[in-house]
Amino acid sequence: MSIQLALDVSAATAAGMPVDGVLREALKLYDRKRQSAVRRVEYTSRELEMAWTREPDLRYIGQWVALEGSLVVASGTDGKAVAQSARAQGIPIPFMFYVTEPDSHPFAGG
Repeated sequence: MSIQLALDVSAATAAGMPVDGVLREALKLYDRKRQSAVRRVEYTSRELEMAWTREPDLRYIGQWVALEGSLVVASGTDGKAVAQSARAQGIPIPFMFYVTEPDSHPFAGG
């Protein structure tokens, strides 16, 4: 974003406004424009969903799940269909997770 500032120093000083005052006013205008251009997005904490993914329900192995908090609101093998089902239930941005077999052999590098 840019702001055009036509500054006539002699006109500003003749009007009794010091140059730093003109610049201060221009910066205030710029700041207001910049703040109005900021798009605010609602924040949704996903702590409950993340906790579920650390210890998923093994009944859903090989499936996509849509979570709302710690609840599975939709599940199935087709991720797109699961997301559509969650949206149909009024969840605009569903938290999606694919459940895999738990790793019984931890990785040990060497």
